[in-house]
Amino acid sequence: DWFFRIGSYQFFKQYHCGFVLTGLTTRFRKELKPMSQFDVCTKLLYYDELHIYLEQRIVSSADGLVHCVAYADCSIVDSKAKKRAKTNDFIAFLRMDEQETEQLVKKPPQSF
Repeated sequence: DWFFRIGSYQFFKQYHCGFVLTGLTTRFRKELKPMSQFDVCTKLLYYDELHIYLEQRIVSSADGLVHCVAYADCSIVDSKAKKRAKTNDFIAFLRMDEQETEQLVKKPPQSF
């Protein structure tokens, strides 16, 4: 969801790429009761040449308690070349300069 919110669908379509989860670390703090409402907040932590690192939090809508924190290591894979695509190409496609990239890391669009 987060990747589509920042406008990556056109990149995936144009360059025949896909998004792959390459690693995940999750910490559960407290269970959610059945049928309770919650928000999933996604934040870009960092990116390098081949990886994008995200943090996701599951937060109770009722009291704001963080029930789960997950750290995801993601890659973009070129389906034609059968190898990882460069993350810098993805950021360049989004037409983001260094200042906009820093802003995305500091205050990312939230997934709700």
